[in-house]
Amino acid sequence: MTEDRWKDVKAKALDAFPNCTKGKDEDDIGVTEWLEFENNEGKKMRLEWRDQKVKTGEKTLSSRRAGSQVKVENVYSETERSQHMSVYVWDDAMSDWAKAEISLF
Repeated sequence: MTEDRWKDVKAKALDAFPNCTKGKDEDDIGVTEWLEFENNEGKKMRLEWRDQKVKTGEKTLSSRRAGSQVKVENVYSETERSQHMSVYVWDDAMSDWAKAEISLF
C-alpha cells in the first residue's frame, strides 16, 4: 500500500466514524500512525500504518575472552523504506488487539 492510499483510507475512516481517535508513535527505525474506532457493528477496530527503514543485515559484536557475551546489532538502510497497513480487532478475552481476519471484510 502506498502512502497516498493510506491517506485516502485515513480520510474515509475519519469521515465515516466521528468518534475516531488517532495517534502517532515513533521509534529509532520508523513511524506508526494509528486510528481506533467502533465500526457499525459495535466492534472496536484499529488501523495501523507503518513506515520504517528496511533491515539490510546484522552485525555481530563479540570478543574472544572467556565468559564474554555476543551482541547482535541490526543494520538498517538510510535510503530504502518499507510501508504497510495492518487491521486489528479488539479481543475482549485477551484484552488486547488481534490481527483481523480477511474474511471479516
